[in-house]
Amino acid sequence: MLSHIFKTIAWLIIAFLIFIIPSGDISALTSNWQKGLTLRLVNQDKSEVDQSLKWIANDHANFVTITPGWLTDSKTSSNIDRKPRTPSDELLAYTIDKAHSLGLQIMLKPHLDIKGGKWRANLAPVDRKNFFDNYSKMMLNYAKLSQTHGVEQFSVGAELYSLTMNPDNEPYWRSLISKIKTAYNGKLTYSANSFSEHYDEGGLPFWDMLDYIGLSMYYPLADNSSPTLDQLLQQWQKIEQNYIYPLQQKINKPIIAAEIGYRSVDGAIFDPGNYSFDAGVDLGEQADLYKAFFEFWKDKDYFKGVHFWDWEIDQNAGGNNDKGYTVQNKPAEDILKYYFSDQGTGSASINTASLIKNANTSNSDKLSADPVGTDNGKIIIKSPENNSIISGEKKIKIYIEDRNPETYIATYNVDQKGEILMENANPYFKQAKIQFDSWTWNGGGPYNIIFTARDLNGKLINTASITLFVKH
Repeated sequence: MLSHIFKTIAWLIIAFLIFIIPSGDISALTSNWQKGLTLRLVNQDKSEVDQSLKWIANDHANFVTITPGWLTDSKTSSNIDRKPRTPSDELLAYTIDKAHSLGLQIMLKPHLDIKGGKWRANLAPVDRKNFFDNYSKMMLNYAKLSQTHGVEQFSVGAELYSLTMNPDNEPYWRSLISKIKTAYNGKLTYSANSFSEHYDEGGLPFWDMLDYIGLSMYYPLADNSSPTLDQLLQQWQKIEQNYIYPLQQKINKPIIAAEIGYRSVDGAIFDPGNYSFDAGVDLGEQADLYKAFFEFWKDKDYFKGVHFWDWEIDQNAGGNNDKGYTVQNKPAEDILKYYFSDQGTGSASINTASLIKNANTSNSDKLSADPVGTDNGKIIIKSPENNSIISGEKKIKIYIEDRNPETYIATYNVDQKGEILMENANPYFKQAKIQFDSWTWNGGGPYNIIFTARDLNGKLINTASITLFVKH
């Protein structure tokens, strides 16, 4: 995958992943989203909370999700107790108020876990009445706190498969939600397992009482280690067609990704929800997965936002050697910041639609292979040749005469569907690996590819184009 190439690229070049941008205006597609980051609030100092919330606001988020954690002794127990690091109500209230002062909204999503690290989806208390009495007490305390401090959204549970899908428990859930609605008048959701056929909560019996279908969206996105962006998008399309869209049509409520995240580790693509497996750091794989998520979901009318897992309250969190979920100080943060932005900032606000229009200056409807644009450097297309017939997985390569590839950014754009970043292949070339068999929207062709080069400040250097045909 692109991630293996990223490892060889200097940090400055990686950071410019913000240039993997589609044609037109992204902000119009995501401006009404919930753009959330899940804050790992435990028992930090208020000054640390302040710094972290400011950082989140600077990354153009508009929501902060807080997940105070509680424990029960075993999967059959009915007790519900604070964890040693469960944030105090005082710190929670402070964090909510501080976030509001920065223009951030809040989703409060309490988590109940089992001691010893066993998954909450397997909770099946023997004394169900006692359990739900205790669970209701915890949740109503947070609902009242949310009402007092103007929390915009509240999750009545998260990934509690055995508790929600047991039909004998439905009266308990409906009673709890009714009590929450008496104490709290904000929006309600539930974070439902949707990534495992053995723990699927799509058929949640109380969706009708909630405002949003909240999904925990840790779907595997590949069956090989080197998928292209097109293949990632195709996998998202299968997930949408086979599960998410039919669910939305059946329930007829908007959908949010109440939880989703990707570790910066090699193999995260196969099992995104697995936080314990060990492999090498892969910053690029995380960035690829964030890019694919935004590119697929940004224009779905029924999809209303995302709450990424997670964000650490630590100014030094993340970075080049981190294998965790946070995007802090990683290339994926630039991806997130760009797609979260309503206006774009600095070089990220380039309007690629205008560049494409300027590039197509020929009197002929068919694009030529000659470069057009500025005189700052000629783009040489090394492979494939113009008007080639091509199939399978191949690499496209370009270079600019007398320029080191680390001194500029290069993208390719097929039929004006959006710019895709090219990587440094060696000291001479930019390249991208493409699965040409996935190009099916125009049959055998022609397919027009525009290459665009920019300097590290985002200024256009030049463009070039070729026409290709695909043998299926």
